[in-house]
Amino acid sequence: MGEFRSVVFQPDVVKCTSGSVYAEFGNTKVTVAVYGPRASEKRSGFSEAGRLTCDIKYATYEPQAELQGFQEKQLSSLMQRALEPAVRLESFPKAQVDIYASVHESGGSDLAVVVTAASIALALAGISMFDLVACCRVSLAGTRVALDPSSAEEASEDASMLIAMMPQRNEVTQIHLQGTWVSKSLSAALDLGMGGCLQLDTAMRDCIASHSADNVAALANP
Repeated sequence: MGEFRSVVFQPDVVKCTSGSVYAEFGNTKVTVAVYGPRASEKRSGFSEAGRLTCDIKYATYEPQAELQGFQEKQLSSLMQRALEPAVRLESFPKAQVDIYASVHESGGSDLAVVVTAASIALALAGISMFDLVACCRVSLAGTRVALDPSSAEEASEDASMLIAMMPQRNEVTQIHLQGTWVSKSLSAALDLGMGGCLQLDTAMRDCIASHSADNVAALANP
């Protein structure tokens, strides 16, 4: 199945930020805010390039707070690895850009929604980028692959794939696999995920254009 749940992007939802966006995919609801560039908290004498930091927090409280904290750190690391290849770090030397994501409702494909929203927020903040990063999650249940699975579909999956890519450059920035895959299903999931990223690109650019055409123009001329 190659269809997304209902998709909503709303720019400029958090005040006093460089850029922010609210994203809703079905029952998954997230807000991402970007701050900076600002003076780096971790300076290195060996690199002039800027730094990108990412932090994901779930609004819902989990009884096992330690486990939740560990999962949030893992997701934050995956988020950074998905976004960093698209950001021109040399454009803000010895400075850092901080991205904070809040998952208000966890309805499935949370990280994919966060990464996609974060890319929009970076563009809205005027951060120089090679391209946007669209991100999709693909679920495998038996022999069936599904794009943008809900939490109910995730609960019954045998394996999953997270794929992030720069659609206009046709470059993958990250693939993260969980579970056991066979080559036929893996190939189908990859095609489905990349196709989904291309679909998202249009909606992402429409959101940015509704805020400022200059941001889209900058992305069109990497």
